[in-house]
Amino acid sequence: MNNTATLNVIDWDVLGCTLRPEPLNEQAYYSISNTNDPVAVQGMIRRCVDLNIWMQQLPDDDDDFELYARRMSSTFGVTTGYVRAAVFGLVRLAELPVTSAVFYRLVHLDIDRLIGINNTLDKLGPSPDAAMMQRIDEKLAEYLTPTRRNQRMPSRRSIINFLNELIALEDSSLPNVKVKARLRYNITYSGKQAFIELQTGAEAGAVIDECIKELAKRKGISHA
Repeated sequence: MNNTATLNVIDWDVLGCTLRPEPLNEQAYYSISNTNDPVAVQGMIRRCVDLNIWMQQLPDDDDDFELYARRMSSTFGVTTGYVRAAVFGLVRLAELPVTSAVFYRLVHLDIDRLIGINNTLDKLGPSPDAAMMQRIDEKLAEYLTPTRRNQRMPSRRSIINFLNELIALEDSSLPNVKVKARLRYNITYSGKQAFIELQTGAEAGAVIDECIKELAKRKGISHA
């Protein structure tokens, strides 16, 4: 069954879900969106339904937020703090139109990742500069868009680290922004191919590059 057919057999109306991811782009997709993987499909359904429930239950502007938080805390079996964080995470999407557009296409961000995004952007204060927010939004949307097949979805921590770096580039004087060299190594497989992703400091990168070139020359093979 192809990916389009897999999505079509899901009765979103019975699930009461208005969030519906687009059919899989076979050239670039996250592994959590792989509709050829039955377990990934189950995870997608769970994520969509969970997000949809929260979105349907967002409080109105004139609601008593503390009463709302206590009621939802009891209903969902979570803390009132988590309720507040979830609501603010969803509301933040309205301030990130480019990222929001990617989210509504892929439905790949869960509540915890949205909470992480909002908590990090809170460092910018209640009224951040509009031009700065637009730049951050565009870069975040690009970061959260897959570029190859079966790509690993960035974790909450990876997204937070990425945003912290963007914020630090915009204003290093902001509190609680730690600027550290970003280190990342990841390998994913697609059929008979492997994709290795490495991000490290400039000095380490230069050493690794020289080692690869030396080994390739000694063995008479390509750098790849």
